[in-house]
Order: sequence, then structure tokens, then C-alpha cells
Amino acid sequence: MAIRFILDSDVLIDLLADREPAATIIPTLLELEVAATTAVTVYELYSGAGRAGDRRDLNTLLSSLTILPLDARSARYAGAVDHSLRRDGHPINPGDTLIAGICLANSLAIVSRNVRHFERVTGLRVISLQDLVV
Repeated sequence: MAIRFILDSDVLIDLLADREPAATIIPTLLELEVAATTAVTVYELYSGAGRAGDRRDLNTLLSSLTILPLDARSARYAGAVDHSLRRDGHPINPGDTLIAGICLANSLAIVSRNVRHFERVTGLRVISLQDLVV
């Protein structure tokens, strides 16, 4: 099956902390091979992982994930997103702009708890974990 979703750092943190619904839903998405994350998300996760145990858990999790890069095409999308949001007076942080660019360039939805934040990005499909609960 093809990748359909990008997992944002907040839902991956929930998975690492064994919080529901992430603890149930994300392993299923990974087993079905329909979810990935981004190199930008990897940066965000490692910048917040202060303890050695956290980094080990993160290493284990990331070894099971496809990680999409920030390439030139994704960067062009991200630049357009940033320009549009700043012009409208509603920018989001640069990391999330880059993640949105990767999603748009690859026609993938973002799975995040930060739905209102990402909904500002025109054309980006935003899904909460609750939307995936069956």
C-alpha cells in the first residue's frame, strides 16, 4: 500500500509516551505502510529529546518509519505556503511550513493534534488521530 499520511511530531511524541489514541492507531498505520514522517520532524523530535533513554526510544521508532526529505520541490511548496500565510497575517512556525511543503509536494495528508494550525495551509489535508478512530 502507498504512503498516504505524514505523522507530525506531536502524534509521534504521543506514541512514544504510550498515549491514546496514538498508541493504538499509529502502529496500525505503520503496519499497513501508509504513514511516514519528514526529515524536519526528525529534527524537531531530536531537538526535544534530552535524555539518553528518550533518544534510544526515538532511534527505535524512527528505524521503523519512512522519512521523507526536504527536497527542492518541497522547499518551493513551503516557500509559497510561507509567503501566503505571512501575506494574510497568519504565519506558522518555519518547521511546520517545511512539513506542509513536503506534504503538498507529495500529495499527502498531515496527521497532527495541531489541526487548527495546519488548516491555515491552503490545499493541505489535515487529519486528527480522532478522525482515524474506527
